[in-house]
Amino acid sequence: MIKSTLFHLFLLSFIGSVLSNNSTESDNLINIKTSKDTSISGFSSGGAMTGQMLVAYSSEIKGAGIFSSPPYFCTKGAAISLLDCTTTGVSLYSDQIVLAAKGFEQLGQIDKLSNFKNKKIYMYSGKRDSVVWNGVVKKNQEFFHKLGADITTEYTLSAEHAFPTDFYGNTCGILGKPFINNCNYDGPKEALEYVFGKKLLPNELYKDENIKSFSQRKYQIGYKHSLADTGYIYIPDACYEKQCELHIVFHGCLQTIDDIGLDYIYGTGYLGLAEANDLVILFPQIKKSSLIGNPQGCWDWWGYSETIPKPLQWTFPTKYGVQIQAIHNMMLDLQDGTFGVDSFPISPDFLKSSY
Repeated sequence: MIKSTLFHLFLLSFIGSVLSNNSTESDNLINIKTSKDTSISGFSSGGAMTGQMLVAYSSEIKGAGIFSSPPYFCTKGAAISLLDCTTTGVSLYSDQIVLAAKGFEQLGQIDKLSNFKNKKIYMYSGKRDSVVWNGVVKKNQEFFHKLGADITTEYTLSAEHAFPTDFYGNTCGILGKPFINNCNYDGPKEALEYVFGKKLLPNELYKDENIKSFSQRKYQIGYKHSLADTGYIYIPDACYEKQCELHIVFHGCLQTIDDIGLDYIYGTGYLGLAEANDLVILFPQIKKSSLIGNPQGCWDWWGYSETIPKPLQWTFPTKYGVQIQAIHNMMLDLQDGTFGVDSFPISPDFLKSSY
């Protein structure tokens, strides 16, 4: 009887602590509501996630910037296809990818593919990319073109596999951390100007205090999500006074906080663009997890997050994928004014961390 009572007291205490922890995750609600004009962009595996998110929620996302990315659902859930989807490309056929997308559409797992008519997509690939070959990226372009998207491309730079900037990173032809290269090319500005259909104001000095951390725990689903516990968001001062557009940015493999600190947030050029043009920028974060098959901290573009993988029943590139659900819920919380950030400031030392 005593053991039973002690057990129940322990159980109640444990449940209470869990509820208490959950209740504090969004205790510092930010007084903003983003508009329903949402755009997205990403590099490498983040570019693949950009494509998956765009296909899943094409009715809610106005356009996308896809940098150095393999084609949508090209692995068909098989990790053995990774090489074919990045370099060789010998068995990649855009017609097959379109058929797969139509299958997801028929099952109601993605929005109507007719939404892609005139959808603005910017695509980038470096001529010297040795990780995701230029020809493979063009297969992704073919896929979106067949859906009716309005696409512009930049394939002329002698760049390796890295995010292109005009101010920070390795020289353009280098492959290595932080996988950000100074190619004298403003990737974010070029992508967003095309998606928005207008010229953007030149970058302004961003403010460190406008970078907030937030808990991603409330968005984690299951045990194979690979989401880090903490994500980041940049909110310009003006966005507390008016409704701003939301742009979501996905990092690539080996660009996690553990790999390069906040270099992907600071070193890609999004912050100055956000400050000048009143854009809220969301930087969701992935973590490495060898136990679930994600040792490099990639967004899931081959199926590692599937709990019980079943042939022809993949969910990771659809509305039912655990990572896509998480990002969509973040997006909705920002639109509804129910998004919470951490109440404590980010350490100045960590803000300037580098690999």
